[in-house]
Amino acid sequence: LLCRITNQVGQFSVAVDNRPRLFLSMLRVLMKQHGLGVADFPEIGDKSLVSRILSGSRNLTKQHIKKLSARFGVSAGMFY
Repeated sequence: LLCRITNQVGQFSVAVDNRPRLFLSMLRVLMKQHGLGVADFPEIGDKSLVSRILSGSRNLTKQHIKKLSARFGVSAGMFY
């Protein structure tokens, strides 16, 4: 039983790690809707950081998410 539970937990962890980064899609949609580029996000930081976030090499912080949700009037949950 313990082995089976351990196996299921392992499979769940792999599935979670492989889920699409939905927050990237949300950020890209907002950028397109508002005609924004990587230089238009002072709440995140400089263009380089925004580019790294969009490429998936960096994540949004809780502070970024809070500021973005306020700016665009969307739930913070949209960025998780």
